[in-house]
Amino acid sequence: MNKPTVELHHAFFWICDECGADNFHRGIAAEAPNVDEYEGMNDIIAQAEDEGIIGDWVMRPTEVTCAKCNATFDVACEEPDE
Repeated sequence: MNKPTVELHHAFFWICDECGADNFHRGIAAEAPNVDEYEGMNDIIAQAEDEGIIGDWVMRPTEVTCAKCNATFDVACEEPDE
């Protein structure tokens, strides 16, 4: 007998600094950028594919709100190296 299947969705996990609740925020899959515009990106993608790694480009939120206490936070974001 086959088990039913489910679809996985991208998500970001964070812990509320106010109440300590675990929170999940759904990520939105985006179209991959034109990798020719990003130096070295083709090599990274090719290496990942060689290792059997597949994935999506995912957009993250810039702000999140706790589902338990409604505290709102900005999301820490590292700027890409130029």
